[in-house]
Amino acid sequence: MGRRHRAGAASLENRRIRRRRADRQHPYRGTPARSLVIQAEDQHHTFHTEFTVGRQGDLVIRDDFASSHHARFQIAHGLWFVEDLGSTNGTRLNGRRFMQPQRLKKGDKIRIGHTVMTVVSA
Repeated sequence: MGRRHRAGAASLENRRIRRRRADRQHPYRGTPARSLVIQAEDQHHTFHTEFTVGRQGDLVIRDDFASSHHARFQIAHGLWFVEDLGSTNGTRLNGRRFMQPQRLKKGDKIRIGHTVMTVVSA
């Protein structure tokens, strides 16, 4: 009988550990998405949902080297990503041009055309 009790207790503890691990893997499950704060020139912009940046994007930048809708910023699994939308001049993250969506973190520098934006918080 003692073994069953211990096995049952161990099994219960294992389920608790798995649940805690799952919560760590998906920390924003059931809660509102984190906001993204970007500094462009001397202004801070806060976003809570997906948005585009470009000459005609949700965040408008006045830059002749930017496309109309140059890059998309989106949240997935509680993390923010930036994706180039096939622009002619590309998008750079911390000085590197990229082809696939890239995860953003505080302090990252995103260059669209000649405009540099800094991630204040993600």
